Amino acid sequence: MERTGGRKRKTAWGLLAVGGAGLVCLVAAGLLAVGSLGEPGEKPQATANGPSCCAEPAVHDRKRPSDYGLPTYPGAFEFHSVTAGLEQGSTAFSVRRGTAREVAAYYRKKLPGLGWEFQAEQTATERPGNPGDPKARTARGLRQIWVRREPREQLQLLALDLPQKDSTAQVVLGWAALAEDSR
Repeated sequence: MERTGGRKRKTAWGLLAVGGAGLVCLVAAGLLAVGSLGEPGEKPQATANGPSCCAEPAVHDRKRPSDYGLPTYPGAFEFHSVTAGLEQGSTAFSVRRGTAREVAAYYRKKLPGLGWEFQAEQTATERPGNPGDPKARTARGLRQIWVRREPREQLQLLALDLPQKDSTAQVVLGWAALAEDSR
């Protein structure tokens, strides 16, 4: 279910298309990471073998959204982050309690106070971990798009109801700089 007006909806999806290639790669990397976070407390070494779509090598770490100036959902754990330079990145995490809808509502409350403008929300169906496997478990949730004017950035939130050991939902926040001509 989309919650936007016609023109605003087209603008939001247009903005996503402008900076979307790098953002999609980083969100995909975060989504794949959700299924392979490893043991809690295990600290991965930074690597420089990121997605081929990105201009700079990706650096993998375990940073929280708050490390990037974004709110961290209460009860979030098992963080996995990917950044490619200063202009794009993502952070994925599990949620101890809460549904995808509750996570989306949390960010709808918190992000406007940080200068983010809500653009669109739609239902999402994903196969995290191995999207090419037809037998992979399907997860449903919500996808939101946000834009910030200064600095010019877009943010995509993907929250999925995907219960796993000790968690009820999985979340990926991905951001990228917007091109100057995307208004």
